[in-house]
Amino acid sequence: MNEDDLRDFLAGLAMLGGVIRNGAMHKYIADDAYAMADHMLVSRIRPAEEEAGITTIKPKRKKVAE
Repeated sequence: MNEDDLRDFLAGLAMLGGVIRNGAMHKYIADDAYAMADHMLVSRIRPAEEEAGITTIKPKRKKVAE
């Protein structure tokens, strides 16, 4: 899948979500969907140091007395 196909696919999903959420299509739904798809593509290629998320928490284990 090339970049244009991925953009079209994401725009289609965004448009579908907008129609389901709002119950009707509006005049600029395609423009909004492609703007959302472009935003998804940009956020996909962000450098790793900018990513934020849940940090890994190591489980604490109690020491067993011998």
